[in-house]
Amino acid sequence: MADSASVKKTAVTNTPKMRQQRSDEKRLKRVLFIVMLLACCAGSAYFYINTLQLIEESQNAMQELASQPALPDPNMANESKEIDAAETGLSDMTKVTSMAMQTALLAEISGKYPVSPENKLQPVDTSGVAVEIVEIDPDPPAVTVVAILIKEDDKIAMLDVVGEEGGLIVRQGSNFASGTARVTKIDAKGVTFTWMKKSYHVPF
Repeated sequence: MADSASVKKTAVTNTPKMRQQRSDEKRLKRVLFIVMLLACCAGSAYFYINTLQLIEESQNAMQELASQPALPDPNMANESKEIDAAETGLSDMTKVTSMAMQTALLAEISGKYPVSPENKLQPVDTSGVAVEIVEIDPDPPAVTVVAILIKEDDKIAMLDVVGEEGGLIVRQGSNFASGTARVTKIDAKGVTFTWMKKSYHVPF
């Protein structure tokens, strides 16, 4: 009895209709799987394209921001104004201090003190100040030997002295340059004269 029931049940489940249903279910499952796979691929492609567009838009926005001039910071502008004002005040203070020092120095030298109530000349004590006097020696007369004539008993020279008439004829012992210079020697090499206790030789 059991075997006949089992055979009958198997025969029922293996009918052509049942096999068709199972085949249709498998086909449906495959179609659904393919549809889901295509949907996943399409979704991935969509998100990938959107990601590229977002990246490109971000890059364009950053380039636009970089190309635009930076807006001035009001805090930095205020700090710059304060620094300029401080520099101007320091410059004015330096000028005032320099003028005050110059005024004090001039007052000390001249003996006149502008801040004095009477504003009168005040005597300056220079007793303890050593004053050094520098003497500048004058230059000797500029002399040029024009000609020399040597004889057995006489020696004559023609001189050109700056500040005097040209062609000055002198001998040994003659004076020139308003009497401050004296000819001491005449020879073939030139003329020697003394001036301010110093000897000078003018070559010919």
